[in-house]
Amino acid sequence: MAKSALRSNFNHSESSRSSQSSLRSRTSVFNTSVTLYELDDVDESKTNESTLDGLGRSSGSSSSKKSRTRSSNNEDSGSVSSPRPAKRVKLEVKEEERELSSSGSIQTVSPAKSKSKSPRKPRISKSEPASVSPPPNWRLVYDKIAEMRYSATGCAKDAAVDTMGCHSAGEGEEQPGPEGEKNKRFSILISLMLSSQTKDVVTHTAVNNLRLALKSHSKDGSGTLSASDLASAPPSLILSAISKVGFYNRKAGYIQQVAVKCRDDYGGDVPKTLEELLEFTGVGKKMAYLMLGSAWGLNIGIGVDVHVHRITNRLGWHKPTTKTPEETRLSLESWLPLELHPKINHLLVGFGQTVCTAVKPKCTECSLSANCSVEGIEGGTQVPLCPSANITGTKPKTKAKQIIKTKVEAKVTRIIRRKVRETETETDVVGLNELELGGDSETVQKMDSEKFQLGESGDGEPSIKIELEDEEET
Repeated sequence: MAKSALRSNFNHSESSRSSQSSLRSRTSVFNTSVTLYELDDVDESKTNESTLDGLGRSSGSSSSKKSRTRSSNNEDSGSVSSPRPAKRVKLEVKEEERELSSSGSIQTVSPAKSKSKSPRKPRISKSEPASVSPPPNWRLVYDKIAEMRYSATGCAKDAAVDTMGCHSAGEGEEQPGPEGEKNKRFSILISLMLSSQTKDVVTHTAVNNLRLALKSHSKDGSGTLSASDLASAPPSLILSAISKVGFYNRKAGYIQQVAVKCRDDYGGDVPKTLEELLEFTGVGKKMAYLMLGSAWGLNIGIGVDVHVHRITNRLGWHKPTTKTPEETRLSLESWLPLELHPKINHLLVGFGQTVCTAVKPKCTECSLSANCSVEGIEGGTQVPLCPSANITGTKPKTKAKQIIKTKVEAKVTRIIRRKVRETETETDVVGLNELELGGDSETVQKMDSEKFQLGESGDGEPSIKIELEDEEET
């Protein structure tokens, strides 16, 4: 019934509208494909009011009988019921304002900006080396390390990297000619991939075992450490040959994937660019730089491993201290001369393996520990070349050990005072060889008399001091 009433009212309004005046059509200025119709003589506000009045009456008649009766009474008496006022919606154009030009086209006007934004600063790529001034005494330190490494009497002359580094991986290749050169370069790549988290001795042994295993696996005994032979080898053979290196399960899959790619895409050879090498799974920037330098003789960048990262920070070559090997590489490449880039890795790796070790460095044997008169530095006064040198050989005590020492010393002092009061003599305390300090963790047993220093404190009571020895690092 509501739909029929609405339809009748709409038809009535249309008929009355057409009888009073005709319609006028025009094209919309916002969309030329839309045609708008307007009345010539009738006021639009009155037309809309009558239309809304009709709609209100029709909706009221369909809601309930009471509303229909009220609507009919109002029509008979000649009074018109006012419809419910519609909600007013305020539209605001925040971003753009449109205005009609004289030709009828639309122009978009942007609102005026209150403040002009400052230009965006260009981003600095992390891969670009920052401008860093070289340390004032780096050349003297470099020469002294080279003397310790390569002189006949140097304390760092016999390093594992000298005879078992990645450059020596291709020495076991017996095949001559271009194929033999390809196999040597491929052996260097495999050695670098196996060297991660592994000592040079173990890596060198694993490479030789892998070459012998591939040779024995071939039918005619001509197998070698080449891309084709490694790609076709069974995984169990590779696992058994490199089982001593770190993460050998993962590395076995990596080196076989690399072998397949070198065989299919590079004719059994290895790539000659940094980008291609980094596409291999298990090859990082350090390996790629060392590979290009050792296999192809290209000076592309510095290969920074844990030894180079540790030693250069101990020497104070980075301000501020670098946190990752990549930061160390960028810092070194910014000031170290280009001709020293291929040499710095071999120099510091051997020095770190023999003298400047990660745990308990041999500072007493290192020539950088002694103060030297450096010309041009602090007026030529005596300054240490290595700021991290520890010539005393003692390990600094940590804060936690100092707290434990204080607690133990205080408890032993209380026990001795109690013994003194019980015996009424102070000399009997020195003869105590065993002291039970309770059942907690702060217990000291069988302390020798040499560890005790008994004396008089300010209040006339005996005092005691205990020396705790630091545990050695494993």
